[in-house]
Amino acid sequence: MSSIISGHSHSFDVGVAKTLGINAAIVLNHIIYWLRINCAKDHNVYDGKVWMYESQQDIANYLDYMTLDEVKKAVVKLLDAGVLIKGNYNANPFNKTSWYTTADQNIYRIKKTARLYRQCPRARCI
Repeated sequence: MSSIISGHSHSFDVGVAKTLGINAAIVLNHIIYWLRINCAKDHNVYDGKVWMYESQQDIANYLDYMTLDEVKKAVVKLLDAGVLIKGNYNANPFNKTSWYTTADQNIYRIKKTARLYRQCPRARCI
C-alpha cells in the first residue's frame, strides 16, 4: 500500500475560513506566502504595496486539491470581502495576469522572531 502522506502541509486563518470558507482561507495563505517572499526580496513593490502575481490557473495547479473554479470563487470572495486588492503591473499590455496584495499590509509582515526575512526598504515589511 502506498502512502497518502505527501510531506507537505498547508495552513490557513480560521477566521477567514469561518467567514469566507476554507478554500478562500487556503488561497489567501498562498498569496500571503508570496507576499512575504516578495517583501523579503524587495520585489514587486508598487504604489507603496508589495504585490504577487500568478494566474488563477497556476494557483490551482499549485493547490492541486482545488479546482480552477474553486480558486476563482475563493479569489472573488476575498476581493468582495475587501481582504484582497487586485492590480495589474504587467509590462506587456496583453498580459492579463492579475496581481494581488492584501488590503491590510500588516497581514503578511513577519514578526521579529523570523530572521529569515530581511527588511525591505520601500515597503517596510518587518
